[in-house]
Amino acid sequence: MLKIGRQFRIRVGVKAAVGKNAVHNQALTALRGPGDLLLRTGGVPGPVMILSGAANEADIALAAGICARYSDGSEGRVRIIVESDSGERE
Repeated sequence: MLKIGRQFRIRVGVKAAVGKNAVHNQALTALRGPGDLLLRTGGVPGPVMILSGAANEADIALAAGICARYSDGSEGRVRIIVESDSGERE
């Protein structure tokens, strides 16, 4: 995962990778492991982000902001969908 996309350290023990293009998005989706969160935009083109580690709600909110920033959404709110092993939420 370290060679795919943009890499972020959200905090110690929590890392994120954001796809730069469709190829990266597909690769990150395939590399998602048990316990990893997958963040993606809803309704506008944008990246896929994998969040790994013991992420808390503040980490997820920060990651969602990063994901929205790299999306093609115009000014305003960008819907971010968070997928976990137990389902998805916004």
